Parts: sequence; structure tokens; C-alpha cells
Amino acid sequence: MQYLLIGLLFVAAVYYVGKRLFPSKKNQGGCGKGCGCDAMPKTSK
Repeated sequence: MQYLLIGLLFVAAVYYVGKRLFPSKKNQGGCGKGCGCDAMPKTSK
């Protein structure tokens, strides 16, 4: 029983760290770099 609890805690910790290190791509707008579609508007200074 204690090994099951430790295993679940470990899986939850790995999931949490994974979400922090590799954020979801659906929150990012536009395309990947180098596609040439100009998804990001150019700003002039």
C-alpha cells in the first residue's frame, strides 16, 4: 500500500515538472520559426 502511494506521488511530481518545463504549445500563437508565413506582425521603431 505504501509503495502504491509513493508511486502515485512520484508520477504526479514527474507530471508537474514536465508541465513546467514543456509548456503547452496551444497557448502559443503563430507558426514555428522559419516557415515564412509572417505570423508575427513586424514592429517599426
